[in-house]
Amino acid sequence: MKSLRCLLSFLSVLLVLPAVARAQLWSGLINANRAIDWTQAGIPGGLPDASWPICATVSAYSGSASTINSALSSCSSAHPGGGVVVLGSGTFTLSSSISFPQNTQGHLVLRGQGANSTHLLFTGAGTSGHIFISGSDTNHYRGAAWSGISVTGGLSQDSTTLTLSSVSGITTNVSALIMVQCDTGFSGAGCTGNSVDNNGYFECASAWTSTGHGCAVSTEGPDGSNWIPGGQSWQTEMFLVTGINGNNVTISRPLHHPNWSTGQSAQVQPFKVIPQDGIENLWVDSSGDEGSSSSPGPNGIELVDCYQCWVSGVEASNSGSHDIYIYQCINSVVQNSYTYGNPVSYGDNTGIWVANGSFNLIQNNICHRTASCNFNDGPEEGDVVAYNYAAGLTSGTGTVGQLNSGSETHSAGDNFMLYEGNIWTRSDDDLDHGLHLNQTYFRNLLLGYDSWVNGGHGTYTSVQFGTWAYSNGFGSRYTNIIANVLGTPGVQTTYNWTASDSNQFGSNYIYILGAGSTASGPGSDPLAQCSVAGTNMCWGNWDVVNNAAQWNSSEVSSSAPSFPNSVPVQGVLPKSFLYSSAPSWWPSSVPFPAIGPDVTGGNVGQCGGSINQTSQAGLPATSSSQCGSGQPLNSAWAGHVNANPAMACYLRMGGLPDGSGSILTFSATQCYGSVSSSSPTTPPPSGAPNPPTNLSVVVD
Repeated sequence: MKSLRCLLSFLSVLLVLPAVARAQLWSGLINANRAIDWTQAGIPGGLPDASWPICATVSAYSGSASTINSALSSCSSAHPGGGVVVLGSGTFTLSSSISFPQNTQGHLVLRGQGANSTHLLFTGAGTSGHIFISGSDTNHYRGAAWSGISVTGGLSQDSTTLTLSSVSGITTNVSALIMVQCDTGFSGAGCTGNSVDNNGYFECASAWTSTGHGCAVSTEGPDGSNWIPGGQSWQTEMFLVTGINGNNVTISRPLHHPNWSTGQSAQVQPFKVIPQDGIENLWVDSSGDEGSSSSPGPNGIELVDCYQCWVSGVEASNSGSHDIYIYQCINSVVQNSYTYGNPVSYGDNTGIWVANGSFNLIQNNICHRTASCNFNDGPEEGDVVAYNYAAGLTSGTGTVGQLNSGSETHSAGDNFMLYEGNIWTRSDDDLDHGLHLNQTYFRNLLLGYDSWVNGGHGTYTSVQFGTWAYSNGFGSRYTNIIANVLGTPGVQTTYNWTASDSNQFGSNYIYILGAGSTASGPGSDPLAQCSVAGTNMCWGNWDVVNNAAQWNSSEVSSSAPSFPNSVPVQGVLPKSFLYSSAPSWWPSSVPFPAIGPDVTGGNVGQCGGSINQTSQAGLPATSSSQCGSGQPLNSAWAGHVNANPAMACYLRMGGLPDGSGSILTFSATQCYGSVSSSSPTTPPPSGAPNPPTNLSVVVD
């Protein structure tokens, strides 16, 4: 009996332990204050609609989208627990947008026969996306009707309960909370004050001034209106309310920022979410309503105020704005999809644009001839961007001559994201609109190069600037850059930019760390370096300048001013920070992990030829047939790179490494087989934590 009581006591302790306190896949590599439990991103357990009944099947037709909208509305009424509207094969030529019912019920799917079979050609739309999913609550947008409910308790890292000054208007499992606090140096209900670097964990979006206040480029400043009208508040977290007891609310996952404080006037804004709406297996073609560079058309797919919504197996192309747009969503998913850009219309056209949300999962997608692949343009935290591939990123019709980024964080508050297993040009945590904290890059191939022979870069035929693998700006601190493969043979010649080199945007670097603004902004930041006294760590990254993995204790922030990181054991690397083993959707033909200094015999080589003069030259490929006539496939990257599933899919479809050529015919099933899983975790809590599974306990 005593043994049983001990066992029950042990299990009860596990139930209340914060997720981060349990063993993480990054344990032993990263200080617990610098990383989070990324297995909570996306929809735990995968997409939920496999057994949902089919409400209606709509055959291909031409006209307004009212027939499809009526079917969605009827399905929502008839099957509140989950229903599917199926679109048949063929081309639907639609003169208006498809709009899901705007309610808090959700659980509705629009499903085609495959992106290569169900073609939605839009010739007109409203102001929203061509397919639009949104909740009905408008009391949430930045600067609009902010209620400012004060948080008076529970403000500690890993807390799952908050004490509020009021719970009016908050409903369990319907309401989500935007939680904010004033930036460093600001306080009060209106977040007044001045932003002054605290030389540590510094949250800032204010424009730089000549008096030394602020951080963002003064010609840019904060990105759009602020959360608190008239104030400075860009650190955010978002979560579902899963329980209410008096003025205490239970939230769907633990807090992870280490600096929440009543002294910085932490507040929440409730808003209602729409849960578990999905779009699957169809082609959203915006070419009939793409607009122009001066008046771009709407987004292709738009998700707003969603909780656990998804886009899966979709082709989205030729949007005048962004192919897939996700705004203020929590735990939503974009997976197994293909986006194709519209470089003649909108210079910032992005494959997948995500902002003002939390714990979204962007996984196993292809971006083809978009300006960027994954772009975060607003406070966004806890996202996982994993196993994506980009080819032929473009600069639109402009003439800036810049190599574009595969991923970019572009606004203050883009924090605690995991980038894992991606293959694309480069990744940036930029300075334009503010700072970024606690980013992690693991097992990516970041090239610092793309071909400029493909005609996607305006008047320029060679890159003018931007040939680095990874960059951050002043104030981007507590970043973990681990086990990546960096650079392109024949391009990068310098390992790390230093403040003495004023030509930071034109040279071929592996890293640009802590750079200030060459316009009007702060100077360089030694705390954003990978160094003992800095805050960022670089560990085990293989690069083309050194032609070897760098296991340098001098690049680990072991003496950082806060949250130092001990020097890890050399060569000991997990396969993933997300999966303990190859996930169920991972093809057996692709090694797992696919990229890293410990990977050998990789199938990715480099197309031969003169860089920037010969098509495909310098780019990664798996066969000489992909490189062009007479161009060999040379061994490169020391065999440390295999094509991830998205890259392998793109090349099988006939895509060229430089992205030239027209849009491809895409089918997720043909590329990946049966793919549905979006997360390795178990279903989320409903008012209380789930019990742990697979436990083995021995009690003396």
